[in-house]
Amino acid sequence: MKRIALLAALVTLASCSSKGPDDGSLGNEQAQDMFKEAMSQPPVPQSVLRNGDRLSFMLLQPKTDTSPFGFLLQVEAACSSPSASLIYLDGVKRIYFASPDGKYAPARPIPAAQVAALNANPAFQRACAATPQPDWRVLLGKGDEQWVLIDRNSLATVEGQLQFWAAYDSPTIGHDQPHNAPYAQKRERYALDCAKQTFSLLAGYDLDEHNTVTDGGVFFEPKTYNVKDSDPDYRRVFDAACGKPEGLAGLPAFRPRSKAPLVLATPRVQAPALSAVKQLNMPKPAKVLKRVVETGTAHLKGQSAPFTEEKSFSQDKASGLLSVRTKGSNFEGQAVSFRGLVALAQQTVYSGEAPMVDNVGLNAIAFSGDWKNMPVGAQLGYVTDGKMSNSVVGEYGKPRQAFDCRVEQQLPATQVNGRLSGQAKKLRCAHLEDNLKRVETLYYLEDYGYFFRAGVDPNAFFHEERVLKEVE
Repeated sequence: MKRIALLAALVTLASCSSKGPDDGSLGNEQAQDMFKEAMSQPPVPQSVLRNGDRLSFMLLQPKTDTSPFGFLLQVEAACSSPSASLIYLDGVKRIYFASPDGKYAPARPIPAAQVAALNANPAFQRACAATPQPDWRVLLGKGDEQWVLIDRNSLATVEGQLQFWAAYDSPTIGHDQPHNAPYAQKRERYALDCAKQTFSLLAGYDLDEHNTVTDGGVFFEPKTYNVKDSDPDYRRVFDAACGKPEGLAGLPAFRPRSKAPLVLATPRVQAPALSAVKQLNMPKPAKVLKRVVETGTAHLKGQSAPFTEEKSFSQDKASGLLSVRTKGSNFEGQAVSFRGLVALAQQTVYSGEAPMVDNVGLNAIAFSGDWKNMPVGAQLGYVTDGKMSNSVVGEYGKPRQAFDCRVEQQLPATQVNGRLSGQAKKLRCAHLEDNLKRVETLYYLEDYGYFFRAGVDPNAFFHEERVLKEVE
């Protein structure tokens, strides 16, 4: 149990971007020493992958006086700036940060002190200098097929064998078991004897659509196989690697392609919440929205940034309600929604500098006022009871949320977007019992049965304004 606790402490330490764990918790001081020693280890050569300025690699920490057991760290780090992330740790079991059951969770930044130790590591510096930028070429595949790729710049003779990286680029984003890790591409490193026509698999990794490793590892005792007994894709890769260099140079360069959407697990809508929505007996929309693009500016603590969000709509088969797929620059979300006003069940996956998974599920919702007709001047309200949870902070927010809305005016929907038809009702909704006293502006697009959120009024922490730029 102590070994598992130390592994957990290592992950917590490595993923705490502002400070380490409190000194009193189990194994923290020892975990700090172990992690610092691990950062001084050389990257395992077979594991090193390059993407721009960033290297992905494995660090092998042996059993030492500092570390009572050996373990592996999968790390991604920038070569020219102090930035690194811990992807996962392998010891007695696989550990992803903030994952209670060993399932995949996004990588987390490593604190500055540990990054400094890595940047001072001569072996890491040499790996940055010696690993060339990849030159991926397409060997096989077109359209929506799997593409077979080879990295020309990774070809090198090591101990009489040709070593290199190949990749298998998927048209969709899949998930590998047992960790449910997402992958858009699989990369494998081989040692190939062209004369004997034998090969060994040295390493294999899953990468997401951002070229970040999500799963995989190094084969420290690789087996040797005959090329003639391998599958056709392998034989094509090995024939190309053993051929003349100009043959690879003539292949088309790989250009990353759009992937089918990430499959998100939307929590099931609870029966009381679904029943409350259906009891409103809202009129069926005359038209159907397929897709919208919203643009705007978000203001957070005095800092402003533009944003764009794309939303795609369909009908949720289980509930019959609106299914909303949202994609932004650093997140993707899937929700079952009451006409865009409130999500009854939702999952959002954030990437970028603060990767995390956010889940929302309502146990119940209660409406007040004439939501069916929404006459101008009407006072409307709704109260939700549910749970919000985050892969980093756990459960958060108040289970009960209350909103008070007033229908302020009716106007042509063309004033929201010129391609819309029918009327729009402008609502102002206040978040009751909220320390920030947030107030939102919404437009209910009657022909489409959809609430468009146009912004949040300025407050002490955050506000935003949005426009409906594109409508389909």
